Amino acid sequence: MADPWIRVAVDAIHASPTQCVLYLAGGASQAVGWLISVPGASNTVLEALVPYSRMSMIQLLGKIPTQFCSGKTAEEMALVAYNRALKLSRPGLPVLGVGFTGSLGSTRPKLGDHRFHLSTRTANRLWVSTVTLSKGLRTREQEDFLSSQLLLKAIVCACKVPGSFVPDLTESDVSEESEKEFSEDEELQQLIDGQICFKVYPFSSGVHNLNAERRVVLPGSFNPLHEGHLKLLDVATRNGRGTTGISGYRTVYVVHTCRFHGRILVSRYSGDYCRQYWLLSIGYRWISRLNTSFGVGYRRVSQSDTAVNADKPPLSVSQIKDRVKQFEKAGKTVIISNQPYFYKKAEIFPGSAFVIGADTAARLVHPKYYDGNYNKMLEILTGCKATGCTFLVAGRNVDGVFKVGYTFQKLVRAHSRFLPFILVFVELTVAIAWHILQVLDDLEIPEELKDMFISIPEGKFRMDISSSEIRKKLGM
Repeated sequence: MADPWIRVAVDAIHASPTQCVLYLAGGASQAVGWLISVPGASNTVLEALVPYSRMSMIQLLGKIPTQFCSGKTAEEMALVAYNRALKLSRPGLPVLGVGFTGSLGSTRPKLGDHRFHLSTRTANRLWVSTVTLSKGLRTREQEDFLSSQLLLKAIVCACKVPGSFVPDLTESDVSEESEKEFSEDEELQQLIDGQICFKVYPFSSGVHNLNAERRVVLPGSFNPLHEGHLKLLDVATRNGRGTTGISGYRTVYVVHTCRFHGRILVSRYSGDYCRQYWLLSIGYRWISRLNTSFGVGYRRVSQSDTAVNADKPPLSVSQIKDRVKQFEKAGKTVIISNQPYFYKKAEIFPGSAFVIGADTAARLVHPKYYDGNYNKMLEILTGCKATGCTFLVAGRNVDGVFKVGYTFQKLVRAHSRFLPFILVFVELTVAIAWHILQVLDDLEIPEELKDMFISIPEGKFRMDISSSEIRKKLGM
């Protein structure tokens, strides 16, 4: 590195907990090299991408920008990078999105200015800068070096780490910058509007394994948060040394304790630790027919059946904050999300095991919820499977009857006279036996999808407690 301050700045960035995604086009290329050439880069850099071509930029932003090299485009790149960082980072750690777009010196003289725009986005701060350079004063390599300096300085400021240096700007160069900080209400409104994909409230305390990557996702309603939810987390943590039958997962025996309203609980775990996250979706949709490719919909059935194809309004900012307070009191980290569909959850949490009720499992594999199209159902669920996701199916009280999958316990009860032989057989072939015997009752699961569905035995966890009953008693 040419300047000593660059190494000092990079070391300080890597020592911070901030993780970042960088999208750069048209300059500042040396900054990426500085960041990844120093040990500890994997602690900071989640992804770096150069969307240099026109089509690459359009696909990154999901639209054609009004101007490819502008402060607005840099701001939009930073927002996309921030959302990407949220999905790639470990929940609870601060994340940073960096966007840069430049029009520097080229092989042919340019009629317009030599300029660049850069932006950084964190949870509560947006910063944008525009620098116009003196034409003919520097070579292309020198302009790239200067833009890399300023980009590194912006990352230092966003990470809130010490760093003192003066970029090689002259009096003829023009630099402008603006900054905006967001309140909690503004962040949540951005979430409701779909600008950001989720927001993390890190209320948990104690030592956790931050490198845990696998998750169990439990659909459930946290209105209100009750003993059943908390007991579930306690059981999940205490059983961290067992096995669920899914290769590489640790035991998290869970139960679907309340109605599915698009809100999901995440228990994240690895090894002997089980890191727990609660994820609350602010909006959801019950649909009897779904036309969007690779999406899962549900039909909400009432006595008059009037809710077909009706959208539930998202939670308001005040409602979200009220829900969050429950988790703060319980000391549980909560992630607020706006993703209503399983395929979207699968994209954000690949490799997860979604815990669902037997009634929801029946809907998932029934073609009538996919316009009566069996192939569409197969395509959508195969897409979920491709992300490494599975479904753990818990028993549910349906019309007063507790329905649960066909488990090994049932097999033993049905063939008790062969119990000694069965136990010996299972001891020798436990890995294979689990998958063979965990067959679901009354569900016609396609052969290609059977290994996605695993029953949760009633004997492992059952707590008949309903959020709706609690609300009724409390007059909510």
